[in-house]
Amino acid sequence: ARVKDTRQLIELQERLHSALSLYFGIKNEYVEQQLDNLNRESHQNGLQLFQVQETIQLSVDRITKFLVEKVDFNAIHEEAMLKVHREELQQQQQKVPV
Repeated sequence: ARVKDTRQLIELQERLHSALSLYFGIKNEYVEQQLDNLNRESHQNGLQLFQVQETIQLSVDRITKFLVEKVDFNAIHEEAMLKVHREELQQQQQKVPV
């Protein structure tokens, strides 16, 4: 009876080993497919990000060009300096006793 029990136990262990080998083989293939999908998606996202960056840079360049063409920065600077001088004069006048 003992030999029969041992033989049955060995057969069950072999069947379990075969079933687990099959399971882990299938599981490994599934994980590899998922990893391939993630890598493809990551690559696509990288390409899309690059396109977005190019679009943003082009837009910034166009806005900068427009501003440079339309805005007289010298006049703006002169106005700002005049405002500063006016404020300084007002402060000095307030300090002088009448």
